[in-house]
Amino acid sequence: MITNKSNISEYRLSKAIKSYKTKEVNLSGASEIAGMPYREFMEKLDIKNVSLNMNTMPIEYGLSSIKKSLKKKK
Repeated sequence: MITNKSNISEYRLSKAIKSYKTKEVNLSGASEIAGMPYREFMEKLDIKNVSLNMNTMPIEYGLSSIKKSLKKKK
């Protein structure tokens, strides 16, 4: 049984990281499970060498739109 605050925090962090790695939750949801701010959770992921689950599609779409827009101006 988990009894002290430190163990509870570690358990929540561990659960949050596991849920994030298996893509059950996004970054925001995982930070909520961990009970810490978004950026602090990101720092914990970095310390534990966990890669961010980032989808590049929105970035690629944005770049494509910019390129099309620039071509039209010529």
